[in-house]
Amino acid sequence: MITFTTPRGPVLLRLSRQNDRTIAELSLRKPGIANAGLLPRPRQAKLMLGNESDEEAVITVADQTIKLAAHAGENLTNSDAAAAEMPDSQKIDLPPGKYKVTLKVDGGAAASREFEVAANETWGLLAGTDGVLLPMRLY
Repeated sequence: MITFTTPRGPVLLRLSRQNDRTIAELSLRKPGIANAGLLPRPRQAKLMLGNESDEEAVITVADQTIKLAAHAGENLTNSDAAAAEMPDSQKIDLPPGKYKVTLKVDGGAAASREFEVAANETWGLLAGTDGVLLPMRLY
């Protein structure tokens, strides 16, 4: 994990290995203060779950299973306000660490991957239209 500063704000580059693949995640933290609905609990990480597919999706992380109706929370990345308006049932607070995340979209096979979160981060996990989990750092 590498952090650096750009003219647009702080940036995080995270490289991780899963099976025979290298996963690169690059995120820019928006300057300014995030609203309270977006902030994680102190020393925790927050996951906000959404589904942009036309089918029901089921996401399992840290022994918690969340069912998401088609298009539930698909706008979580549009703005801080959209993310903050998500129901609590689509938010998970976790201690920092690595977690196995499984996504199952109706009509498709389950897909799993490891996902690492750090303290004081908020991530969006969006079930994509092709049954792939799309992680996005929100804060």
